[in-house]
Amino acid sequence: MVELAADGFTEHDGHALFSVLANATSEEQEQVQVLGWPAAAPTVMVLVAKLPMAEVAKIEGGEPWPGHTI
Repeated sequence: MVELAADGFTEHDGHALFSVLANATSEEQEQVQVLGWPAAAPTVMVLVAKLPMAEVAKIEGGEPWPGHTI
């Protein structure tokens, strides 16, 4: 089992791309796969996991992070 935390996902080419927003310096951004820049620097959207859409239906949700609602 893999546990991950993500802000959401988008579908691309038959896969779900799970991502989180993070503040990262340019040096840190070189170490991860950046999917986009949805806000002012240094906020970036970072890839957390890439799963086939057929597998996404099998994902069981957990509790939201403290202070966050679904």
